[in-house]
Amino acid sequence: MKSTSLRTLAAGFCMACPFMVISPLVPAQQIEDDTIKFQEWPQTPSKTISKFLNENIDTKEFRQEMPLKKFLDKLQEILEKKGKQVQFVIDVVSFEKENEAWKKEGFDPPPDVRETIIKFPQHPKRMNVGTCLRLALSKVVTNNASYRIKRGLIVITTIERIQNPFFRERVSGNFKNVPLIKVLDELSDISGVSILVDPRIGKQVRTPINARFAQFPPWDGATLETALRLLTDMTELKYVPVGNAIYVTSPGNGPVFAKEYLRRSNAYAKIVEKPMEGNSPEPFQYLDDKIRGTFEKRPLSHILDKLETNAPIIVDRRVNRRAQKPITARFINPVTLETALAVLTDMAGLKYVVVGNAFYVTSPENARRLEKEEEQRNSKEKQKSTCGTIK
Repeated sequence: MKSTSLRTLAAGFCMACPFMVISPLVPAQQIEDDTIKFQEWPQTPSKTISKFLNENIDTKEFRQEMPLKKFLDKLQEILEKKGKQVQFVIDVVSFEKENEAWKKEGFDPPPDVRETIIKFPQHPKRMNVGTCLRLALSKVVTNNASYRIKRGLIVITTIERIQNPFFRERVSGNFKNVPLIKVLDELSDISGVSILVDPRIGKQVRTPINARFAQFPPWDGATLETALRLLTDMTELKYVPVGNAIYVTSPGNGPVFAKEYLRRSNAYAKIVEKPMEGNSPEPFQYLDDKIRGTFEKRPLSHILDKLETNAPIIVDRRVNRRAQKPITARFINPVTLETALAVLTDMAGLKYVVVGNAFYVTSPENARRLEKEEEQRNSKEKQKSTCGTIK
């Protein structure tokens, strides 16, 4: 087992300790949330980890009972034998915080997440790595476990934690005359946060950047939020938090997009919570579907076809030309379908609107017209429902 450097040990002792590392290379350590930084950890890019999660492995090792921490140890050993360098981290503190809520509700305290018993069925005999992880985490009794990817790491944490944009994540790097687009890619890879860039700002994202974000001590590094504020300011751009992703766009589009996204999100949430009597809240239920994937210079229509969702998505034939423009989008960690649709359609200068029980991608002007029609239709349906109740 490798010895841990004095600097790493000092960081571990000086900070609060929410994470457990499962690794034969590094002793289990716990450090301050969002400042994970060990010199010994592999530097495997996030998008590389995301790709090998799709590779199949034999599940024979997992067909006997074992705690989650041992399962992750074995999984890491299997990956290392295949030449895949990654380490697993358990975000203990996030689970403990949510467990406290269980106790307040009068439920029995859930067991330590690390001791969750894992046992795979006899079939199928082979699964891809991502499916293995999801199956194991489904055994957590609180039903709130998931994982997120960042450079060299797979962090086991809570679903609620994953939905946050991780603005406090520490980032490091020394950039000298590096185009903004490459700097943003690097920050995305380090943090695991999906940073999506509007293709309409092509000239500005090629702006050369000179910036140094210190790596050590870890508490001196810049937060992701600070880095984004500085980088977008010096290039006269705007960044918009969209769910747990970041969208970099023009100063004119940024505030408009943010306002529209918030308006739609609030409106759709109300419909899901209180659907009209006799009507299904579909397709709004699909908005929480989790989307993951890397799309390099692909047409919007192609990306929409490849999204891992059963949601009905229809593209207006009149906007086919815009829907064929190449788009680059890297969803390193899962984002909601709501986030994906909002950003992807905006990148193409389009909008999506809910019509009946389908998502319809069309021009912004047509989307506004259809939204008004849907509002009027729903209002009439509500009046009919109210009249029927009075009778």
